[in-house]
Amino acid sequence: MRLWLPFILIITLFSTCKKRPPISENGSKTIPEYKWNRVPSSEIYLGDRVVLAMNTFDSLFYIQTENLFYVLDTNFILKKAYGSGPKHKNDFLTFPKISQTHTIFSDKLAFWIKDNKSPVNQAYSPFLHIYRYDQKAVEMLYTAVKDNGIFQTLHASRHTPDSVSYHINTYKMLVPFTASPPVELLSTFGINTYKDLNPTLYGMHLFNGVSFCSIQGFTYRIENDVLTDTLKYDLRQIVEKDGLLYATSQWVVYRNPTIHRGHGLVVSKDKGKSWSYIATGSSFAHGYLRSINDKLFIFTGNWVAHVDLTSGLVKKLNTERLDAYIRDIAKVGSKIAIGTDAGVYYMDWNKFLSSY
Repeated sequence: MRLWLPFILIITLFSTCKKRPPISENGSKTIPEYKWNRVPSSEIYLGDRVVLAMNTFDSLFYIQTENLFYVLDTNFILKKAYGSGPKHKNDFLTFPKISQTHTIFSDKLAFWIKDNKSPVNQAYSPFLHIYRYDQKAVEMLYTAVKDNGIFQTLHASRHTPDSVSYHINTYKMLVPFTASPPVELLSTFGINTYKDLNPTLYGMHLFNGVSFCSIQGFTYRIENDVLTDTLKYDLRQIVEKDGLLYATSQWVVYRNPTIHRGHGLVVSKDKGKSWSYIATGSSFAHGYLRSINDKLFIFTGNWVAHVDLTSGLVKKLNTERLDAYIRDIAKVGSKIAIGTDAGVYYMDWNKFLSSY
């Protein structure tokens, strides 16, 4: 019995040696301040909290939810809320893309374009226009509307009963936006035809006249209506920053079984002709990129990370107290805003960046 006493004493000492919070000068305990605030239901309505996309332009904060399009100021005060047509699919690839002037999204029959600032019809489906695309199309992705009014759509259309053809349509917005249709088809570019019953589109991006289409395990680079490069991996998300392109990459083994390369975060210094790895791992392949101010972020539904472009380190930020599924991020004034399936949360920008 006596032999057990030293062990009992040791266990007792370890159990009582817990880390205590720091003590302030007046003797009270200090707890690091780290708190998320949620935009209240007076600004984003209680029954409409599932966020699909966000962006900020000209001191305005745009939020697209499953049902409504919100315009808030940088103090998170509601300025306008408009209906947005059909309920959006809960799919990151076809989530709305909000640019400075317009928002674009799609449903099974068409893609829709909205003027972010000027309602066309206040009584029914405010500032919405529909433009029907190829009725043979079985799947479609799209780019955001650029500042020059140009955007592109990537179509997968049934070519024969057992094959699918892929093509890009390039459009330009018409002025005034009330024109019918509100866009002009400028060109159509055919990419390839696969013998496939289940077409799979993974990405569609446009940067300075160069298009990137991720289809069935390959990424096609098109410039001036010429296919310049075929990359043997999927580039899912691509953003431009300081003249460089950054992308999340997934290696599709079934297309290239003899070549092994990990999923990861990649960068291109030659406008997308070649790419090199910044970090590897499957979590990066399925992440979503955002370039905000001088920072590059990657996020999933469960975490947000800052990509330090100087050191190459990827640092996960503290979102432990954010008890919701992350869908988008944006900088709103001096705050970081995170759109989730339970509303929009925010906190101080600098405090968030230091929360490794």
